Parts: sequence; C-alpha cells; structure tokens
Amino acid sequence: MSGSTTSSERQLECSVPQGSCLGPWLYTVYAGTLFDIIPPSITVYGFADDHTANKRFVPTLTNEMDAIRDLHDCAVHINTWMNSNKMRKQSSFSLAVDTNSLNVRQKK
Repeated sequence: MSGSTTSSERQLECSVPQGSCLGPWLYTVYAGTLFDIIPPSITVYGFADDHTANKRFVPTLTNEMDAIRDLHDCAVHINTWMNSNKMRKQSSFSLAVDTNSLNVRQKK
C-alpha cells in the first residue's frame, strides 16, 4: 500500500514478498534448521544468508585431507538441505586452506 493506493492481489506459491515486515523473522525460522545438519566438528559463521563453514586442524597432510573431506561432506549435506527446503545457492563453492591460522574455510 502506498498512500491510499493498493497493489493488486497475487497468488504466491512460495517465498515472502520483499519488504515484508515478517520477512526477516520468517527467514530466521525457515533457515534456522541449517545448523541442525552441520556436523559438530564443523564451525559455521554467518550473517543473514551468507555463511562460512570452518574446520580447525593441526597442519599435517593427513589432517588437511580429512578436513577437506569433512568440509566437502558438509557442503553435500547443505546442498541436500537447501534442495529439500526449495532454496537456491550459488552454483560454486570455494575452498581455502589457511595453514597460518590452522583453518580450512569453505565459502559460498
């Protein structure tokens, strides 16, 4: 509604109209289950719809390969969760190995 003018009604199959006062709350309720599928060994940091998965490890070749595998498995779980919740993600993920801070980070 703008002033005394209203928009015409539209049938919505899914989603929340942009600018809706319920939008942020509904997104939080909807996306809040994401953390239920993340393995305990993975730490996720995020804000709104942008999240990063991290895994700390002692830098050895074996530990690095294990961390990369764990993050890959986590990404597969996230992708399955997103598909089941009719959400879309960017088509590519990047993997960064930071041995100085002993982190492996997977970012969208």
